Amino acid sequence: MDTSGVRLRKRQKLVNVVRELDSFPKMPPDYRHYTGIGGLMTILTSMLMLVLIGCEIVYFKDSRINNKFVPDVHFNDKLKLTIDMTVAMQCSDIGADIVDVTNQESLKFGKFRLENTWFELDSSQQRYFDQVARLNTHLREKYHALRDILWRAGYTNYFNDMPERSDRPDRSHDACRLTGELELNKVAGNFHITLGKSLSVPGGHIHLQQLFPVNNANFSHRIDKFYFGDLGPGIVHPLDSTMKIATNSA
Repeated sequence: MDTSGVRLRKRQKLVNVVRELDSFPKMPPDYRHYTGIGGLMTILTSMLMLVLIGCEIVYFKDSRINNKFVPDVHFNDKLKLTIDMTVAMQCSDIGADIVDVTNQESLKFGKFRLENTWFELDSSQQRYFDQVARLNTHLREKYHALRDILWRAGYTNYFNDMPERSDRPDRSHDACRLTGELELNKVAGNFHITLGKSLSVPGGHIHLQQLFPVNNANFSHRIDKFYFGDLGPGIVHPLDSTMKIATNSA
């Protein structure tokens, strides 16, 4: 038995079935007439389609940030605050707290981690601090288009964290580093650092400032991180890598 002939007939039947299923009528070959103008129009149409596809790709890659403000209706949600800053006094001399109009205990928002350190940075840390400060200044004041480029590239953090100190000064600690992530209420409030540890009392808290010499207070501070919410591409946190040198103890 010729199996090749059987396979050929089955294939032909399959082709006929596919042709019958085709709902679009095909023009018989005898009715077709090829001309140079027709070929030119086909080429021009194909080129136009390629140009349109290229324009769509360029438009997609050239997306820009469109900022808009909308009402926040999620009143009961919490707002995250991330802080990493250094104050030029020892941790035993200062207190940091969050206070809002709800008069809740400040510990309910979270707890700061206090670490005795040195206010002066070493060479590698100072280079890092200056680079971040320079970039933030450019993004805020001059090169706004650079933010769009970084956003399209997906950068949420343009630099890694500040490098660890490579050398330890041969003197006692003269500063306190405060770090933490707090969950805040979406109401009016304030974050403050003042002289003296805090003591909870009914309706709020007080700071024991009388136990510390005010004349020796130095509120010079350096902010490495200070932002609300989560990190996002193209978002500039204007307080990152800023420093304020106090000229008096007030």
